[in-house]
Amino acid sequence: MKNMTKIDEIRKDLLSKYSDAESQKAITKACGTLEDYAFVENKVSESTLVTVQDKIQAIQDTLLNAYELSGGDMDTLTDIISDEVYQLTALLGVNEEENSVGSIKEQLNDLRAYHDSMFTGDPNYIPRFTSGEPIRPQDMADYSINMLDNIAEALGIELED
Repeated sequence: MKNMTKIDEIRKDLLSKYSDAESQKAITKACGTLEDYAFVENKVSESTLVTVQDKIQAIQDTLLNAYELSGGDMDTLTDIISDEVYQLTALLGVNEEENSVGSIKEQLNDLRAYHDSMFTGDPNYIPRFTSGEPIRPQDMADYSINMLDNIAEALGIELED
């Protein structure tokens, strides 16, 4: 409900600044939408927490009753636990697509574009950050190393330092 109070403060502040009817109507509508969103967000996060707790409890129960549930068959037990863990990761929003080939390709393309942007036909060109500060070779190396670490992690590879 803290969000609702903040939204009311914003609404009052905006309504005091804009007196024309059209602006006030737009402000009221926008703040109403924000209130709806905040209400739904609170309900979803509460229900997700309960569901995650339930799922963790189900995994614990599965482990405690492993033999009875699987009849002593390890493949069956593995399937049961894998299903429970998959459901838990889905609830938590863990995205398997983060490690997909498309994602890795996108990261490699980003790295290639970054390197390509450092060079132009002008021999006196100095690449710069958006702040205007020059990009040093060390900055470029740091970025590249971090990007390669991310790609290696996505592939499940541990790189040496």
